[in-house]
This record gives sequence, C-alpha cells and structure tokens, in this order.
Amino acid sequence: RLMRDDRNRLHSSDGMAIQYPDNWGIYSWHGVRVNEQIIMNPGTLKSNQILEEKNAEVRRVLIERMGIDRFLLQAHAKSIHQDSRGELFHIDLPGDEPLRAVKVKCSTTRQIYFLRVPPNIDKASQAVSWTFGYEKVEEYNPGVET
Repeated sequence: RLMRDDRNRLHSSDGMAIQYPDNWGIYSWHGVRVNEQIIMNPGTLKSNQILEEKNAEVRRVLIERMGIDRFLLQAHAKSIHQDSRGELFHIDLPGDEPLRAVKVKCSTTRQIYFLRVPPNIDKASQAVSWTFGYEKVEEYNPGVET
C-alpha cells in the first residue's frame, strides 16, 4: 500500500500510508509521520497529548485530528474577549506560538465553529474580520449575514 495526497505527500486517513506485506509501515498525515492512534483512533486523543507534544508539526496534526473545538474545551482554553461577533479563546502551547481561535455561530444553521486566528489578535470582532480577509474591524461590515 502506498497512499499520497494531492501534493504527493505520504497521507492516509484510514490506515498506513506505506504498508508492506509483513504489515510493517508508516502512518502519515499530509507528509507528517504520526502514530497509529492519530490516524485510526482520533476520537481517543486528549488535550494533554497535544500540550505535551514537542514537535510543532505533529502538534498541528493532533489539533486537526482531535478538532480545535474539542481541544480548546478539553484544555480549558481561556476566553479573553467576547462581543456581538463572537468569543476569542487563547491557550499557550509550550515551545510554540500561542493558539487563538474565535468561536462564532453561523447565522443560517446556528452551527458553532472555532476558527484559528493569528496570536496577535486580541478582540473577537478583529478575529472575525480577519477570517473574512479584512485587516481593520471597520472594513468588515456585512449588510446581511447568510
């Protein structure tokens, strides 16, 4: 078995990316070598595994596989600002830049989303504006949200 993503990096979401007839192989997520749990059992991942991971690329994959929402809630990320546009959360990552994400609600589906934003953003409105490509909060002024 040899599995790759669209950029030709070793990748498999449902098994080893490379597997030999003797069952030896490598688990990989978009070119990042990971362990079996990350691919086969992401629902069992815990926030402490992410906080203890030394490799930043593996940590990024862990957050992606666990889900940023589940990670932030389980790790007790700190709410640092809230306004009418959303709520901004912060958590320090050892040996890496802090993680900040804004919690927003889709106006149509009412679904909750956590969107990662740069660590220098300190207001929820600023974070939401940034996710739409605006540098300044006052530039993002939708007439209707759908």
